[in-house]
Amino acid sequence: MKKLIIVGIIFCLFSLNGCGKTVSTSSTAEPTTEKAEASEKATQEIVDMAGRTVTIPNTIKSVFGVNNNASIFLYTLAPELMIGWNSSLSEKSEKYIEPKAYNLPVLGSFYGNSEKVNLESIIAKEPDIIVFLQANMNEKIIQAADELQDKLSIPVVMVDGDFEKYDEAYEFMGKILKCEEKASVLAAYCKETYELAADVKEKYASDVPVTVYYEGGEDGLLTTAKGSSQSATIDMLGAFNVVDDKTINSENATISLEELISLNPNYIILGNSGFSSGDVCENLALTEGWNTLTAVSEGKVYSIPNLPFNWFDKPPSVNRILGIHWLISVLYPDFEGEGIVSECKEYFNLFYHVEIKDEQINKMIGKG
Repeated sequence: MKKLIIVGIIFCLFSLNGCGKTVSTSSTAEPTTEKAEASEKATQEIVDMAGRTVTIPNTIKSVFGVNNNASIFLYTLAPELMIGWNSSLSEKSEKYIEPKAYNLPVLGSFYGNSEKVNLESIIAKEPDIIVFLQANMNEKIIQAADELQDKLSIPVVMVDGDFEKYDEAYEFMGKILKCEEKASVLAAYCKETYELAADVKEKYASDVPVTVYYEGGEDGLLTTAKGSSQSATIDMLGAFNVVDDKTINSENATISLEELISLNPNYIILGNSGFSSGDVCENLALTEGWNTLTAVSEGKVYSIPNLPFNWFDKPPSVNRILGIHWLISVLYPDFEGEGIVSECKEYFNLFYHVEIKDEQINKMIGKG
């Protein structure tokens, strides 16, 4: 993504000013204190991505996300505006998060599996808006956003969290947070990644699809069906998730080892398995049953990188954009591209606001 380099320079320069700030381009006098205060108190009506009309301040100085999905998104766009996280960040992630952002307090989550939020603590922090990032918006979810807004008396802005619409989400929030230039860089990266995924899918469309098994549990047998949010990256690249809704009757379910052996995938992607430590293939090759699988015998078992956040689905936020590049490098190593190390450096710089070294990347992806 070389054409993003120049744009990235602009992004870095702009980021020095932060979101919600205006860079003066003239020598006109500063507004009086009275006018400035009036401007800060002014509000505007916006239509969020769920079609709701919401009244928000003209200038946003602080934000909070309803859950980890929203907070990761906000961190990539406007870390200086965040008032806190929904759950604790791991110690290992500290190297890959801006220090000031890493040390923000944990305030809990309105939705999801994280510690439940204390409404009074959020109200006391007085965020200007609450950001509700959500895929597959429906009437029930929109009603939940309305109820939350009524409880807090704080504007709740809904943002489309569909995996293939993060570019639109950045452009939308960039306008609200007055981060248009910054948001445009992130949106452009997302668009190019979607285009890359489409190119990969088209190039290998005539081939026999590679088959993939995704696991998300401690014993390696908790899985997810194609079409689910966890399988979205696999599906996007045209690979074939061997588990479908005929194999399991819910988005996440446990299968038997015998069922997995009968499916016999080309690749195994480990999300949260006890097998994930050490040499994965070596461990599985010594495990009865698992050692009969083609993916194990051919050394095609991979643990999903998880710093500073899981690259695949936990949580399903913009961290998955990097996961697309990683999975291409795993399933289609002959595809001509810039390489996963180069992509990681660019992504971490643009989205996570840190610079990382080759050895750090290689360690994360299991090559170090």
